[in-house]
Amino acid sequence: TMFEASFMGVKFTVIRLLVSLPLVIITSVLLGNYLSKRNYKMVEGK
Repeated sequence: TMFEASFMGVKFTVIRLLVSLPLVIITSVLLGNYLSKRNYKMVEGK
């Protein structure tokens, strides 16, 4: 964010984004695989 870039610096903000985005994607894939193996189903309509 602009506040983070102005407070912590642009370099820190870019590094944080480059590290955190792949971690979020990897975690999502791992969680999806785990839930698929356990036959987890989403309940619709609630």
